[in-house]
Amino acid sequence: DFEDSDGNRDFQVYARSEGMYLSGNDVIVETGDIVFAAAGKGINLGVTSNTDSNTLDDYEEGTWTPTFLTGSWTYAASTLGTYTKIGDTAIVSATIGWTGTPNAGNTLGVNLPFTIKNVNYYRALAILGYIEGLDTQDKMLVLSGSANAAFAYFYRLNDNAGPSALNDGSSTGSSGEIQFTFIFKV
Repeated sequence: DFEDSDGNRDFQVYARSEGMYLSGNDVIVETGDIVFAAAGKGINLGVTSNTDSNTLDDYEEGTWTPTFLTGSWTYAASTLGTYTKIGDTAIVSATIGWTGTPNAGNTLGVNLPFTIKNVNYYRALAILGYIEGLDTQDKMLVLSGSANAAFAYFYRLNDNAGPSALNDGSSTGSSGEIQFTFIFKV
């Protein structure tokens, strides 16, 4: 038992066969971190028992260098990718700037820092922000990724028809920049 300066019991620590228990007010960490001694451990949120579906067991922040999949590109200094991975969901944001025009004629694609979860019929879509130097043909541009792939492709959405590929070389200007945020399951 721990008491405050007035002798009131504010906090208790006790052990049971299921583990250690804390009882009392909120737990506040003033310095340091909470660190698990072994991998595969997590924090159970919103439940009173250990259930996998409510366990936060993975969190990661980082950067990666987004690049187009084909062609010879010269990337601008503004090219940068950041990501946050929470559980089985990745949120990636990128800016890709370029100069020069490759003439490979392939569907324009971009690498991702993680592989998209392998689930039948699963597609992930991006939110595109700034677009310069890509020929959208006045169509909405999307970035679409398929299951079990560590990349995604750019497409134009067409009225009353399927999407059409955005090709490198023929659909890209001699310089440009694109910004996007892509959310997908891993």
